Amino acid sequence: MEDISFEECRPLIFHSLKNFHLSESDEDYIQEGYFIFDLCRQRHDPSRSKFTTYFVQQFNFYLKSHVRNEQRKKQAVQLLSEPHQEDPLEEPLLLLDLLTHHQLTPIEQEILHLSYKGYPSQIIADKKDLSLSTIQRARRRIKQKLFAHAV
Repeated sequence: MEDISFEECRPLIFHSLKNFHLSESDEDYIQEGYFIFDLCRQRHDPSRSKFTTYFVQQFNFYLKSHVRNEQRKKQAVQLLSEPHQEDPLEEPLLLLDLLTHHQLTPIEQEILHLSYKGYPSQIIADKKDLSLSTIQRARRRIKQKLFAHAV
């Protein structure tokens, strides 16, 4: 097994951050890089690749996932901030992600689903036989939950 220190891999982290257009000064990425480095040291099979190659692949996979998740979270917050103009069925994965990963109550899920389809609050209130203020409160709670996950 190659005996490589984390300090030797730091330039690889900075290179990957630069490729993803992320801030090299963000200490969180360095810490995540260390965790991935440590995990790679445990799992690396020298017969399959060089350690640095394996580490860079794993770190880049983390960055891709992280960037994708951040984009989804931003989309989720914008979803309830702006009326949805496009066909909501074109983005079913975003809706599925919102409904399953943000601890929404069943009524919040229904309101989110109708909001996602472009229905205004008053129409949702009429459809669900609820008051307009109940719908508006639920939408605020949904935004808070989505924003809490986006930060």
